[in-house]
Amino acid sequence: MSAVRVDSELSESFFTVTGVMKECVLSPVLFNILLEVVIALALEGNEIGATISGNLISNLCFADGICLVATSNDDLQQLVDAVHISVLIADSGRPQLRSAYANILTVPRTNTRLGDRSFSVAGPRIWNSLPASLRQPDIEFGHFKQLLKAFLFGETAAH
Repeated sequence: MSAVRVDSELSESFFTVTGVMKECVLSPVLFNILLEVVIALALEGNEIGATISGNLISNLCFADGICLVATSNDDLQQLVDAVHISVLIADSGRPQLRSAYANILTVPRTNTRLGDRSFSVAGPRIWNSLPASLRQPDIEFGHFKQLLKAFLFGETAAH
């Protein structure tokens, strides 16, 4: 169950229909890769959020979820709607990003080491380092998991 908090008020509870598969060590990583794509689609060109130290903050990503940040209920609703639409688009299997045909994600530029370690930078960098055979959009999920495990364990065994 999930809910939305605005100031001190909590919305009615609702069922969460997406998330990570239990008992799979790769699920959180795969979920976060998908979440990063969904958020990039939803917030591209968006100027909604809270300004903190001169930086616009519109979302906070966690291990298995996201917190959208806005200064008004209307702005928050716009962010929720944008994320909802990007989930529908991402789920449809159509290419979304300019780099979709190359299956490469854009890695944001940062000016600090801390920024380089953030998931919004590390996630796309790790995705882009995968072999092209793993980044194919038409690969079946179960087959993707098998190939990814083989790749990761092969990399581990080689070192």
